[in-house]
Amino acid sequence: GLQRALEERRISLVRIDGSVDQQQRQVLVDQFQRGHDAQHTRVALLSLTCGSFGFTLTAAQRVVFAELW
Repeated sequence: GLQRALEERRISLVRIDGSVDQQQRQVLVDQFQRGHDAQHTRVALLSLTCGSFGFTLTAAQRVVFAELW
């Protein structure tokens, strides 16, 4: 899938879906927002089902919504 393709290309990412608890979601959003940190996180994979949690991704240049199966 998409996550595997990104990982094979060594593109740093965060993935947030329904299995991620609220505290960890915030950690991952913060990691993405910092993008310039040591991990250079460039991609956030977000499940449509977790979109209702009110993310602020001001660091994003593009946003694509997809269901992560």
